[in-house]
Amino acid sequence: MDGTSGQRLLVLDDQIHMDAKPYQRAILPNGTIEDRGDRYFLEQALLRKRERNKLAARRKRDRKKQRMEALEQREKDLRKQYLALSMELMVCRSANQIKDLERQSLAASGLGENIQAGATQSLDALSSIALGAADNAGKTILDFTAINAEIADLHNSVDVACTQAEEAIIEVAHIQHEVSRLLSLLGDNI
Repeated sequence: MDGTSGQRLLVLDDQIHMDAKPYQRAILPNGTIEDRGDRYFLEQALLRKRERNKLAARRKRDRKKQRMEALEQREKDLRKQYLALSMELMVCRSANQIKDLERQSLAASGLGENIQAGATQSLDALSSIALGAADNAGKTILDFTAINAEIADLHNSVDVACTQAEEAIIEVAHIQHEVSRLLSLLGDNI
């Protein structure tokens, strides 16, 4: 072979390289210019980065969903607690109203807080009237008008107490109806 044929091979080699598409080289993250062999590693690194980003986005969505579910559960728990406390408050208020009605009925009937003491006082009054009438007449004659008046007063106070007791019973029935309605509402919300 002569020297010219070797030169021709080099020229043809250069032409082959010149005819090929120009290869665009990228600048790698570390600041170096990539070689032809680095392209595969760069593509693999980009694919891994995309996968990591997808996984991170999925985890972020999952955490957000869990937080929302936790908040919804907390809201449900607080509503249940609110309903339970509201019902308890209504029951306490109703019980206080019933106690107030009972006190008013006892005060209006004239019996006071100690019913037995009031009954004893009424009997003492009747016996003193009877003794006074016997002393005045010199005989064991009772003053029936005073006794009848005392009995009428006792009947009136008993009638007032019975009326107030009936009103209290009606109020208790109304309260029981309200409590059962609240329990059914609470049962529906659970």
